[in-house]
Amino acid sequence: MYRIKRQKLEGSVIPINEVQSGWRQICTATRAAMLALPTRLAARLPHLNAADLRTIEDEIRQALEQLSEGGRQ
Repeated sequence: MYRIKRQKLEGSVIPINEVQSGWRQICTATRAAMLALPTRLAARLPHLNAADLRTIEDEIRQALEQLSEGGRQ
């Protein structure tokens, strides 16, 4: 107990709610960036057709779902 109190006073311990909030922000930004990929790819690669873009979107969504479940396939 003394060690934890000392670490808090020294600033070497980060409150769990701050860590959780930081990771939540990182995950939200990552998800948004991944979901934006099909639109960005459509603009940069005009030869991709609608079916190609749907396939890319489906794969991204499937990967995000797997990650949200702890990476289990």
